[in-house]
Amino acid sequence: MGPENPELRGSAALSASEGNFELLVHSVRDYAIFLLDLDGKVVSWNSGAERSKGYQAREIIGQHFSCFYSRDDVAAGLPDYELELATRNGCYEDEGWRFRKDGARFWARVSISALHDETGKLVGFGKVTRDLTQGVLPNEQFRLAIEATPTGMMMINQAGEIVLVNKQLERLFGYPRQELIGKPAVALVPELPPAFLDEPRAVILGAGLDLHGLRKDSTEVPIEVGLNPLHTTEGEFLLSSVVDISERKRAERE
Repeated sequence: MGPENPELRGSAALSASEGNFELLVHSVRDYAIFLLDLDGKVVSWNSGAERSKGYQAREIIGQHFSCFYSRDDVAAGLPDYELELATRNGCYEDEGWRFRKDGARFWARVSISALHDETGKLVGFGKVTRDLTQGVLPNEQFRLAIEATPTGMMMINQAGEIVLVNKQLERLFGYPRQELIGKPAVALVPELPPAFLDEPRAVILGAGLDLHGLRKDSTEVPIEVGLNPLHTTEGEFLLSSVVDISERKRAERE
């Protein structure tokens, strides 16, 4: 018997390694880990995905991953938008409501990674989802209250980025929610003083001043902004109310 070919030995080791990795992925139960093709259809399914989302592999493989989203999110194009961002940036991360097979919703942390072959060609996406419902239930009433507020509301982190908005803020500035999350607050309110992010305090900006918000279409709207610091286990935030005072300004001029 001749000497063993080192290339064949390396290839066999790699195949064994890939097989072990696949076994590892399929054995993970706390995370839903699966692959999507370029069209967003499911091509693999692990036990964590089965446990989290309620679908057997034979039921979900070949189906579009938009079935995990609400009708409103699908109508707004969120699933395709997430794949677009993953393609553009290499990875997309988000938290939000997702849906199980039985229609029950759960709060999920989602990561989508673009997958490329050895030539750099995009071949699909890897998606990892973790159910965080138990950790966010105490905050759900807060989120519902913010959403129901008739005033535009946004929450800003210490980096000055928007982490939470309501539908009134979407309407006021003309942005869909997915474009607002992660956006610098100063992109909407250019005159927002940086000092309020460094040393947050309760204050109303715009009273007696000419404070303007900048809409997506680049038009300006006169606004009044209320800021209130929030101290949470996840860090320091600013809760901001944004009021369109166009009618008030018009009355003053008249």
